[in-house]
Amino acid sequence: MSERRWQIPDELVQELLNAIEDKGKVYAKAKRRAAELEHKRKGMKASMMKVMEAHGIRSHQKQEVEALCHPTYELAVKAACDAIEQEVNAQVAFENAERDWESWRTISANERKATR
Repeated sequence: MSERRWQIPDELVQELLNAIEDKGKVYAKAKRRAAELEHKRKGMKASMMKVMEAHGIRSHQKQEVEALCHPTYELAVKAACDAIEQEVNAQVAFENAERDWESWRTISANERKATR
């Protein structure tokens, strides 16, 4: 009977592993969204610079300044920043789930060692 003392209940093991899997999926989606929005932001900047050129602004530097100040571009930047924040939050949650698993592994190993 004392041999089973150190074992983590199957339900807890499954719960910890499910948490890692679920949070990993959320993290992957958040990372993908952040990458997509960053790509769109860069494309938006290029498009805005073309619009500025069509409006007669010839200087590349002036086109860039005008594009970066445009409200549409500012919205793209805000969306990209929000996506990065969501990505980091998802990454932290995923890493915390992994730490929970490692904590239980350590506790289990310590209990096994103590019962020997």
